[in-house]
Amino acid sequence: FYCCGRVVALLLGNPSDFDEYLHILADEICQLADRALGRSASVGVSREFARFSDLNDANKQAIEALHALPRMGQGKPGLARMQNLMDHLGNPEKELQCIHIAGTNGKGSLAAMTSSILTAAGYKTGLTISPYVVDFRERFQIDGEMIPPRTLANLTEKVLDAIDAIEAEGGEKPVEFEAVTALAFLWFAREKCDLVVLETGLGGRC
Repeated sequence: FYCCGRVVALLLGNPSDFDEYLHILADEICQLADRALGRSASVGVSREFARFSDLNDANKQAIEALHALPRMGQGKPGLARMQNLMDHLGNPEKELQCIHIAGTNGKGSLAAMTSSILTAAGYKTGLTISPYVVDFRERFQIDGEMIPPRTLANLTEKVLDAIDAIEAEGGEKPVEFEAVTALAFLWFAREKCDLVVLETGLGGRC
């Protein structure tokens, strides 16, 4: 709360410096987390931003392909598209123990804090959040580490192959959020996470 208040105060002075102050906020949160966990100082977000420009072409194409998927479905909201996609991928979600965070506001913050607590307690913890701040790969994390670029490219290809099969069968094309969530499930299952923290999309069912 201190960090957020400081950034708001700075923005009141000069709103055009939003990007700079966003990095200040992120760096201070990292420093607070490092001190709380007794770790050495983190590299901060500026280094992650530099890495974004160095991603290989395959990874960039994977991200572009995911963004090219529809943002909204054509039919009634529901789980049919998502279930069909998961069936085509072998239902990796059934191998996972998930903590599902729902609500109007604050899901990302609560998910990140929950994941950090579980990681600190010794659990191998997957985290999927939306949106990202600097790097698209922030949406897929295990124990605070983002998915490797090559892994993202390979799993995206697998998800897109499943979507092609669905369309060939006459099924409705999954939307971007569903494809991203499916990709996360594939990675978490492959890496054998103990627990997964994920945000609710639009609606849900227990």
